[in-house]
Amino acid sequence: MLERKTLTGLAIAAALTCAAGVAGAEQLSPMAGRTVTLAEARGVVFYTAEKDGYRLVATFVAAPGARPIRFVTTLAPEQRTTISVPQGVGEPAIEVTFARQGDRMVVNDSRNTPAVVADRRSAGE
Repeated sequence: MLERKTLTGLAIAAALTCAAGVAGAEQLSPMAGRTVTLAEARGVVFYTAEKDGYRLVATFVAAPGARPIRFVTTLAPEQRTTISVPQGVGEPAIEVTFARQGDRMVVNDSRNTPAVVADRRSAGE
């Protein structure tokens, strides 16, 4: 098993690598990462096409040296999932929603800005 420092370092390195390559709405192929920010946490999101659906993996780290948190789910066509961070009383949560729309995986952040994460047809599958 990898040590905690190694996992944290990998998560941060992946986030920085993806940050350099993804800006705004962009179509990516499976296994291509995209950075996501939720409150103080920065993360990397990617998916793989599996026989049961699209396996979405989101890994977040709140601060250097902190233990990363990973969220994994498999989405069938037309399913969605949301990751959220609660705020103060009466304030809306900061959230990001992932939706499988046919052969595409779409991510919407709490600012309601859609960005295409992936389109299998553009990946040649």
